[in-house]
Formats: sequence, structure tokens, C-alpha cells
Amino acid sequence: MYSTNAWRVYLHFCLLSTLCNFYECSQAISKLFELPTNCSQRVYPEEDQAGPTPLSAWMAAYREAKDKGLIPDLGPSVMSNQELSYADYSTEELNSPEKVCSWTISKCVVDEDIVAAPKGMMGISFDDGPAPATTLLLPFLLKHKQKATHFMIGSRILDNPEVLKQAAKVNRDHIAVHTWSHPYMTSLTDEQILGEIGWTMQIIRDKVGLIPAFWRPPYGDIDNRVRAIASHVFNLTTVIWSDDVNDWCLTDKSYPHSECGRGSGPQNSHDLLSDLDRITNHTERPQERDSGIIILEHEADERPIEAFMQKYPSYKQIGWDPRPIPDLFG
Repeated sequence: MYSTNAWRVYLHFCLLSTLCNFYECSQAISKLFELPTNCSQRVYPEEDQAGPTPLSAWMAAYREAKDKGLIPDLGPSVMSNQELSYADYSTEELNSPEKVCSWTISKCVVDEDIVAAPKGMMGISFDDGPAPATTLLLPFLLKHKQKATHFMIGSRILDNPEVLKQAAKVNRDHIAVHTWSHPYMTSLTDEQILGEIGWTMQIIRDKVGLIPAFWRPPYGDIDNRVRAIASHVFNLTTVIWSDDVNDWCLTDKSYPHSECGRGSGPQNSHDLLSDLDRITNHTERPQERDSGIIILEHEADERPIEAFMQKYPSYKQIGWDPRPIPDLFG
């Protein structure tokens, strides 16, 4: 039998091990995100400010990684007519995991990217919170004892800090990074990328005491330069997705139409439910498929959340094992 103190040590170790699967525990990263003292007040960038100025500690960590050759010298992408392009790279370089590896242009991924779940599993995650609509989602998840990953926008945390606290402290859901202003990350300079990621990590640290270890680039827009900064400066794991139902096309019920044209996204809730059913309910059972799924879903508006809640009971009936992103991999 273990003594009482031994059990306490064991339980503490188990809790810490679990926590460090979900959040950053290294001392080096913790030093980048010091909490404000009792006498100081954190001054954040303006809401939705693109590429906010990074703190000096993040710049120092970036320069160290750059000097070690860990961050490639790739030029930013350019947005024109709502399409991204690179002026200086061939199609082969854009597609190459060793060169540019643009997910936006060629769906290129590297081994470290999380794109799909293991066989039989479904990654449960939501982008673009915290929002007032998130308060519709959180009680549902709690009722069903379902943990989820929330990829949160720093500027939305400024608007809705109590919703973040509810997700992290009441639901004990997994909180991850979705940048400060939701830009196309490959179009930014290195310094702007630092600010987008760093300030989102900082406000999460300040509000709930946790340092994220996972992030999702807005629009899935990532290349090897952005990957390297996220990984080698902030030690973040990149998460993309395997399936997209464009649920963001449907905003709140006060606007009953779709933000997307026909053929580019669901026109109503019935369309969205049909798309979710198409992805999750194949003739093959989940364990018979080659891999699991991670569906891109959003929590900024009511109708996408209502569609998730309506479909969720069927997922377990079909045989899916739904989990937050870190739990997919142990």
C-alpha cells in the first residue's frame, strides 16, 4: 500500500502529466509569458490589430532561433483578388515539404502537422471564440461530459474574458491559439507573426493561467516559415483539419440566409446538417476507415453550434470516439 504522501505525489504527477499534454509546461516558454505583478496592468494591442508589435522577450527568442538556422528565409505570400500567391517560388517549391510547403495553395503538410485523427476517432474543436454564442455550446458539452478544443482569437478574449474562463475553468476544456486578429499568416512579416501568436498566448496566460501548446492558423494558411516561428519560438503544435463544412457561412438566426453563394457553402441549417452527415455517416463504420476525422467547426454564431449539438448524439451511435485534439494522440 502507498502512504498518504506517496499517493499525493503520484496524483500530482498524474495531473501534471495530463496538464502537460494539453498545455506548455517548459520553463523556457513560461519565461516568455510572465504574469503581470499586482502593481502593473497589462496593456494589450488594440482589438483586431493585425500583426501587433511583439514583446522583446519574443523577439529575443526569435533571433536565437533565426541565428541557429531554424527559421527559413522565405518571403511572405501576397493576397490578390482573394487568392494567395508567392512571387519567387515554383509550383514544385510550393508543394515541397522541404521548401515552402503551402497548405493554402497545395495542401502541403509536414510530419509534425496534425491534420486527421487516428482511426475511429473524431477531433472535437471549434474556432473563432470566445463569443456570446459559446455560452450555448459550453453547457451542452458539460452535460454530455464531452471535452473539446477551442481555438480562440485574442481579440475575442478581450471582448469575452468570462466566456474563456467558463470554458477553461468550469468545463475544463482545452484552450488553444487562433491568433490575435485572424489574418492570413503567410502574408505577414516574421515580426507580425510573432505578435499575432504571442499576444494570444499572453492573454490566455493572463486570464486563466495556462500557456497554450497547440494552435490553428486562420484559414489553414501556413507555410514552413510560419510553422518554424510557431514551433521554434513558441513550441506550438500546428493543427489543421481533414474536413470542412463551411459552417461559418451560417451566422445567427436573426440573419436566416447564408454568407456564401450557392455551391460554396451551406445555404441553410438543413444543408449544414446534410454535410455533417455526409462526412460522419459513411457506409464504412469509423473503425473501418483508413483514418479518423477532424472537422473544421466554429463557435462564433448560433446556427453552427446548433447543428453540432443536433448531430453530436449520432456520432457515438455510429461508433465515433470524440475527443479534444491532444487526447487523440495519448
